[in-house]
Amino acid sequence: MVSRNATIQPHGGPQPDDGRETTSAGSPLPEQGTARRRRFTREESRARIVRAAESVIRQNGFTHASIGDVATILGMTTANIYRHFSSKKALADAVCETLGGIAIGHLSFIIETKIPAAAKLRNLVRENARNNAIHLYSDPHILDLIRLAALESWPAFAVTRRGFRQLLEKIIRDGIDEGSFRADLDSGVADTVLLLLSPVMHPLLQQEIAPAVFDAEADRIIDLLIRAIKVEA
Repeated sequence: MVSRNATIQPHGGPQPDDGRETTSAGSPLPEQGTARRRRFTREESRARIVRAAESVIRQNGFTHASIGDVATILGMTTANIYRHFSSKKALADAVCETLGGIAIGHLSFIIETKIPAAAKLRNLVRENARNNAIHLYSDPHILDLIRLAALESWPAFAVTRRGFRQLLEKIIRDGIDEGSFRADLDSGVADTVLLLLSPVMHPLLQQEIAPAVFDAEADRIIDLLIRAIKVEA
């Protein structure tokens, strides 16, 4: 079980503190148990529940996590949580979607850099691998959750995949605009690129490649892709 006096940590288990919750940025939320408790919007309440669920899963794993543990952290009833999520699986799916959104948001800066599209593609793959190593592979409980979501095709996995597809679409459009990628590429090419990059971008497949040779393996795949879509000299 999780202690009521635990801080919600988005990238770590509950930590004893002064009894206040924190946001994903680490700043304290309003104290609980006071005479004038803040009324949260539905969206804020949902986000707080998801952060608490992530904390519980990081500590206990998905199998041993419970709605009751999440409710204990937040000082609310399980009925309140079920108003937002129909089941533990639905709540865990929201955790996965949140983690995927954080990853996509972090990678979005690559799209805005003033470098050739081919370099953006290479940086996207390498930065995604670095993020996976830091935020997924370092936590076996989260990695197990991602594995389950992938094997059972949870909705969050499709949402995250669409996010990566949009990043690739933008890189491909940039390449066409700068004249380095072929102008006849259609909108479906992003799906093909994402499929071909799966061995070095999918969190479970990437893990099968030894870190010492990852960059070389990734570069081989990216070089083949760029040769296929670049403008012929």
